Amino acid sequence: MKNIKKEFIRFAVIFTIMVIIDFIWLGIIQKNYFTVMAKKINCGDTNRVNWTSIIITYLVMAFSIYYFVFYIGGTEISLATVLLRASLLSLCIYLVFDFTMMNLVNAWGWKDAIKDIIWGNILYIIVAATTYYLV
Repeated sequence: MKNIKKEFIRFAVIFTIMVIIDFIWLGIIQKNYFTVMAKKINCGDTNRVNWTSIIITYLVMAFSIYYFVFYIGGTEISLATVLLRASLLSLCIYLVFDFTMMNLVNAWGWKDAIKDIIWGNILYIIVAATTYYLV
């Protein structure tokens, strides 16, 4: 039986690191890029923030790392395994998202998809590695 307190802490660490790092990337480093993209997608309108959607998205993303990278790995999981699982998981999630976006949104092209897939991989690897060392 897993230690519930430790597992909750692990999930909280994953969630917190993910939100902070992704906010820095999306909200500061790539803010202009995503503002322009949102206007293209929304036919010139500015993007409205849907906080419920954002919170649910980050909860699901954090849970995916928690469960598929750490929880099912057992207690003796190596850093190499953590990094491989995080990378493969992010590739699955971001490939589905980005290729769906390319199908649904004309403004979302190959350059946007590849950039986002690479970012997702970096994000998942950083979050998984940091969590591995902290918890």
